[in-house]
Amino acid sequence: MVIGQLPYILIADDDPDDLLIFEETFNLAYSHIRVVSVHDGDEVLAYLRAREDALPELIILDYNMPRVSGAECLRKLAAAPPYRAIPKVVWTTSHRELEIEKCLSLGATRVFLKPMDDKELLRIVVQLADFLVVDDYFPAGR
Repeated sequence: MVIGQLPYILIADDDPDDLLIFEETFNLAYSHIRVVSVHDGDEVLAYLRAREDALPELIILDYNMPRVSGAECLRKLAAAPPYRAIPKVVWTTSHRELEIEKCLSLGATRVFLKPMDDKELLRIVVQLADFLVVDDYFPAGR
């Protein structure tokens, strides 16, 4: 993160509705952290390469995306030293244990099932904030 710049998370999902709902919920809970959204793993990699001086505090990947899936993006991020230390979370509609284990073995810090309602999404957003190393930006008693 560049000094003087708000911390941000980067989320990739090919569903514009999921992106919008996530961004709105995250901004309601943590307005002092920006949400940057892209539509697939290719865009994640391009975005990171263009901003290596200001990397995100967290990367969230949808498992099923066109072109470069969440799993393939994890593999590529693990191969690039500047991105290894960034926490990576995958969210998916799949309950398949094999896919979850694959993501964890490729470097995902956590895998979440996509929420079915606003209350569940807010619970996930609060848990995601625990991955952020931006304590100076959280108000006391968050």
